[in-house]
Amino acid sequence: TAVLHNSIVAYNEAAAGIDADDPSQQPDQTFTDVYGNLSGDFGAGLANPTGSLGNLSTVPQFLAFSDNGIPDDDDFHLDLASPCVDAGDPLVFDADGSPSDMGAYGGADGGW
Repeated sequence: TAVLHNSIVAYNEAAAGIDADDPSQQPDQTFTDVYGNLSGDFGAGLANPTGSLGNLSTVPQFLAFSDNGIPDDDDFHLDLASPCVDAGDPLVFDADGSPSDMGAYGGADGGW
């Protein structure tokens, strides 16, 4: 079973944000934002856990994201106003001592 914890799954252009070959393979998803994926946020048959276990479905508000296919134009740090800031697992803390942010730069090893 896949585990998504303190994650952001957004803007996938190829498929659903989260999918599985078998709907019984529901990922273990907590404190994760799933938003704006081209073929939907969840594949056919998968439950949408938004609103439970700290899961969100909202614009993550990255500092810079363009849909131009050039990764060098993107900055996946979170804007200070992002709803994903301090919205991660309350038992995990960022380096500054605040509750963990969701995404790649949250948690003790993350950084602004």
